Amino acid sequence: MAGFVIFIFGAVIVGAGAMLSPAYPTRQPRIGVAAALALALVMGGAVFYGTAFGWNTLVVDYMLFVLVVGIFLGGTLSYGQKRAEARGEELLDEDQGWPGLWDLVGLLGAFLAFALVFALVQPAPADLWAQSAEQIRAGAGLYAVPVAPAAPVLTAYLSTQLGESAAVTLGAVAVVVAGVMAWVGYDLGAEVRDKQLGRLVALACAGVALVLLLGGQTGLLMACLWLLVLGFATVRYIRTPERIDLLAAGLMVGAAGLALPVAAVVGVGVLGWGAYRARSPRFALIGLAIALIATLPTVWTSLT
Repeated sequence: MAGFVIFIFGAVIVGAGAMLSPAYPTRQPRIGVAAALALALVMGGAVFYGTAFGWNTLVVDYMLFVLVVGIFLGGTLSYGQKRAEARGEELLDEDQGWPGLWDLVGLLGAFLAFALVFALVQPAPADLWAQSAEQIRAGAGLYAVPVAPAAPVLTAYLSTQLGESAAVTLGAVAVVVAGVMAWVGYDLGAEVRDKQLGRLVALACAGVALVLLLGGQTGLLMACLWLLVLGFATVRYIRTPERIDLLAAGLMVGAAGLALPVAAVVGVGVLGWGAYRARSPRFALIGLAIALIATLPTVWTSLT
């Protein structure tokens, strides 16, 4: 059932975001952004290895294992406290800036709303994406997939591990991505100004995500998610240049390109805008270099 896939996939991604978010040096924990980063790292690593050396579901298992181990061994849950202690402050739990009760209810409710809409409307799956996932499951190399690999790779992995059809799993992936997109909108607005703006941006992002979900545009939905995170990292870099935002920006351009190639062009434009506003050409140059490295096997196979 799609509900089971949504629950498992959503719990893993949002849980990883909750644990990873304190490590990102933001004013407050940004669970949605961290969840999107975790999803991009798992997907990107799987596509990188699968394109270069051949597809295997164990690759995604290894990426998830590395992510979880990195979260715990890296002590990410204590990073916010450590930064406060370095400034001679005592940071109480209620002062760490986690979403309030009603914000949390609304954000988690967005996942439920997307799932209910998907179950009631049952939008037609994007046949080409589902077929590509089936090809990957059957052992075809990622280079043989006629569409961008991000959505098919995640769909192939989840459908194999959870025993569900590719078409149903593709829709479940889209539901989770839509929910994370609304949460990233909340994080972006809160980072730009405050949580009130975050709620408005989250509502707007949820509306866009719903349209794309009903249209079966999973690739575009993923691209929009990672371009939103790119915007988040770019705004932060313009304000205060941090290497973590430079790294995140480059990775998001690469991830967006793996979801929908034309999105990489938009991402490069955002990098250029950020470099201009920050008066830092290195933001565009290094960000582009990171994106190229992250997508090198895919770019190489596309050109040869």
